[in-house]
Amino acid sequence: DQRKTAGPRPRVVGVHELQSLGKFEVSVPMSAERVWIGAYRDLNQNNRPNQGEPFGWYSKNPVYLDDVPDQIKITLTVEGKVQGLGPDFRE
Repeated sequence: DQRKTAGPRPRVVGVHELQSLGKFEVSVPMSAERVWIGAYRDLNQNNRPNQGEPFGWYSKNPVYLDDVPDQIKITLTVEGKVQGLGPDFRE
């Protein structure tokens, strides 16, 4: 969870829209060195996470690009906006 990181908050490198649940692939420039991976279901289709929409973070964030895991699973849950994805996702 990027909210629990020390130092500067991670910035959004990119947003990738998936059409359905299941396997996904994301390309990130190696210059990023490490990334935090999160997901949300955009129920109201406004291209941003909102209170009441399911979201989650990869439990082993950050992902270091020189040692990428074979598999990343994210469980989506509903939380209040105060505990949501955070300002990097334009809440």
